[in-house]
Amino acid sequence: MDLVSLVLYVLPAYFANGAPVLLGGGRPVDAHFRLWDGRRLFGDSKTWRGLVAGISVGVLAGFLLAYLLPVHFLPFLAFHEKMGVSALLAVGTMVGDLLGSFIKRRMNLPPGAPFFVTDQLLFIAMALAFSSVVFLPSYADILVVFLLTFILHILTNITAHHLNLKRVPW
Repeated sequence: MDLVSLVLYVLPAYFANGAPVLLGGGRPVDAHFRLWDGRRLFGDSKTWRGLVAGISVGVLAGFLLAYLLPVHFLPFLAFHEKMGVSALLAVGTMVGDLLGSFIKRRMNLPPGAPFFVTDQLLFIAMALAFSSVVFLPSYADILVVFLLTFILHILTNITAHHLNLKRVPW
C-alpha cells in the first residue's frame, strides 16, 4: 500500500481516538464499578459520551473518505465494505482505549498517568485487529502504521495539552 492510502486507511481510527478529547465527558462507562482489587474498572475519564463520540466520528470519517476519495480509500473494497472497515477501526480504537485504562487501573496508575507505548499504540493495535476480519494490511504496512501512530500520537497530545484540551501531554 502506498503511504497516502495507508494513512487514509487508519484515519477513522485516528479520528475515533481524538474525538473523546473534544466531545467526551459526562457519565463514566464503568458507573463507578470496582473490581476485586478495589480499583475502578476504567475510571472517570472513560465516559459514555466519549465512547459514542469516538465510534461515531470514526464511522463518519470513514463515510466521508469512502464517498469523497473512493479511489484512494481502500479502492479494492465495495462501499459497504469500506464502511464496515471504518466501523471496525472505530470500535477497535475505543476498545483499545478502554483496555489501556483497564490495565492502568490494575497497575494502580491514576487516570492521566503515562504508560509509555501502551498509551500510544494499544488503540491502533486493537483497531487493526478488529478491522482484520475484513482487511489486513501487510506486515510492512502495519509496522509503518505503528511507527507513524507513535510519532503522531505524541505530537498531537502535546499540541492538545498546549491548547488546554488535555490535562497532560501524553
